[in-house]
Amino acid sequence: MKFKNYVRLLINAVVAVSLCMFVFSCGGGGDSDSGGASGQSGTITLSTDAPIDGESGLYTLPADGSSAAVIYAVIKDSSGNPVRHYTEVVFTTNLGHFRNGSTTYTMQTQPPLGKDGFPDTDAAPTGLADVQFIAGTTPGSAKITVTSNGVTQSVYITLSGATGNMPVGEAFSLSAAYLNISGWWMYSLEDTITASAADINGNAVIDGTIIYFKTYNTGGYVEPASAGTGSGKAISILYSTANPAPSAGFLMLTGETEGDATTRVTSIATTPYPDQHIMYAGTNGGGVYKSTNYGDTWETVSRSSQNPRRGQNLIDPYVKGQNGIAVDPDNHNVVYVGTGYLGKGNVFRSLDGAMNWNSNNVEQWNGLYETTAAVLSVVADGDDNSSTDYPYVWIGTEGRGPLYAADGKSFQPSGGTATSPVFSGTGNGTMSHPVLSYSSKSETWTTTCAGSTSAASSPSFSGTGNGGMSAVTTSASTVTETWSVIYRALVGDITQTGTGDGSLRNVAMTKPNAAVETWTLTCTSAEPTISAVTGTAAANGALTGIAVTGASAAQTQTFTLTCTTAGGSGVGIFSVRGNKLGDYAGVATVDTTYGPTNGLTFKINAGTANYVVGETFVFTVTVGGTFSVLSDAVGYYPEASVGETYNEDGLTFLINMGSTAFVVDDTFTFTITTDWPPNQHRNGWYTLHIRRQ
Repeated sequence: MKFKNYVRLLINAVVAVSLCMFVFSCGGGGDSDSGGASGQSGTITLSTDAPIDGESGLYTLPADGSSAAVIYAVIKDSSGNPVRHYTEVVFTTNLGHFRNGSTTYTMQTQPPLGKDGFPDTDAAPTGLADVQFIAGTTPGSAKITVTSNGVTQSVYITLSGATGNMPVGEAFSLSAAYLNISGWWMYSLEDTITASAADINGNAVIDGTIIYFKTYNTGGYVEPASAGTGSGKAISILYSTANPAPSAGFLMLTGETEGDATTRVTSIATTPYPDQHIMYAGTNGGGVYKSTNYGDTWETVSRSSQNPRRGQNLIDPYVKGQNGIAVDPDNHNVVYVGTGYLGKGNVFRSLDGAMNWNSNNVEQWNGLYETTAAVLSVVADGDDNSSTDYPYVWIGTEGRGPLYAADGKSFQPSGGTATSPVFSGTGNGTMSHPVLSYSSKSETWTTTCAGSTSAASSPSFSGTGNGGMSAVTTSASTVTETWSVIYRALVGDITQTGTGDGSLRNVAMTKPNAAVETWTLTCTSAEPTISAVTGTAAANGALTGIAVTGASAAQTQTFTLTCTTAGGSGVGIFSVRGNKLGDYAGVATVDTTYGPTNGLTFKINAGTANYVVGETFVFTVTVGGTFSVLSDAVGYYPEASVGETYNEDGLTFLINMGSTAFVVDDTFTFTITTDWPPNQHRNGWYTLHIRRQ
């Protein structure tokens, strides 16, 4: 199965993996493989129990620092008989190491064991010697050489995995300029999202590595949807929108990219009888996978664009412990997962068989429990009563000790208990069950209601109008919160004419010029812009004559030209790839004009030295254009740029490019009508501070 690494950001990296390694045997060369005296080494035959890759037919191991295989050697003398007992054999390797932690391992051929369990020195010699080889984290060809009495034989094992210039899950992260934005009542707010990506050695990935940003339909939208890295960082903008509306105000954003082979399965849990065909697998960066056919096929249950499953996007993707998943034995739809990485840990619970990880509570975005240590193990024990199903759940942490939850959700340090609250009075409210902390002491607590009346502050006004608002009346059910009353205008249907199939989004007006006002946006320029050229090859040669039309100019796209054949003028060859349209036909030859292919034209010029395989040129074509902005009430506003949020004198909107570029005189038309009474929203301009006394 193929796993992906990704990172989650709440307002919530993917790294796809592939693995390969091979083994083949060759002779010792010259006369060293035969001709020894009787009883001395003459030939060495090697074999291994390493798995065979289904595509290449070669032995395989990932370069992950832990995968291992046994190397078997059969040493015979020149007469073809096994050498005598205790013949010295030396194993060496240039990559990875042996079970002693060294690149050299010396041993002797051993007699077979007798019935008493001890070596039987009277038994016929076997000539056998074996050692465990452990893959390192450095990719390449590991040459494992076996030497005995001057005879050598080698096995070559190609370790494939992290290459040192591609992103890995352990060094992939997301950050946002703001974790809280007023996106429920104000559209087109911008939040800068930054993805950071490094390779297995902690160095910034090569420039132009594409990062994909996705909200999986949980709210807002991201533009650009993908971006190339520069100095290990890729930047995009999250925009607030009316639809889809974030559930309870939370949306999840993920960053995803193709990267090196570092993800592996860390834990497996099987559902108890009679649902043992259902299995769960946790990974170290790829989240959780589920199988419903005894492990024959797997699907991710950590990301989903379906609204009924949006809670899948909440789970942390790093399951560190080998016992990090547990299924409730009384209710097989209840699944617990312990996660943790880089100084944090969480317990997530699903009540619907891993369709969501928020206990069916849209506001439970960080799991049942959060701590400062990875949660390595989870054990669930039901109460043997399916009508109540209050399971005891225990968790083991990395350095914070064990904790338990008597109700399956309220975790506290083991060894301590808190009684259920006892109520005295006339109210009908409730109090949650107390949860102990590591610093809790033996003591009795009493909570007393200090009062039941409430009051509201006088409304404070912000704006240019001269109207007023009445005093606010509270009731016994009033809670402490801040309210906003905002005067807005209604936006009618948008009419679009012309060639381009882009869109006009998030139109809003806070300062209307008339009771009814019609706006017309007209394309005045449609030329794309081309960024500066970066990449490792740019320090050597130059990329000139870049021009884009047609399909290549229809959407913002990052192009990566990668050297596949080393050389200079007329010899060096580069592949051409766009992050939106994929691989382009043909290749680019140094000092020869490429294209036009899909509307793309350029020329790679010979540099001061020959280009080498893997060097890149990277540039971005930004589909642009400008639109005039005309009101039938007051005339022209400043021009708007495609792909940039417009905000002038109370009017906001965003023009997005589609698959077909805009042309001059394409238009959008809409009408704004003033709206009264005002819309009510929490947290905004017109604020009331309501408090209990």
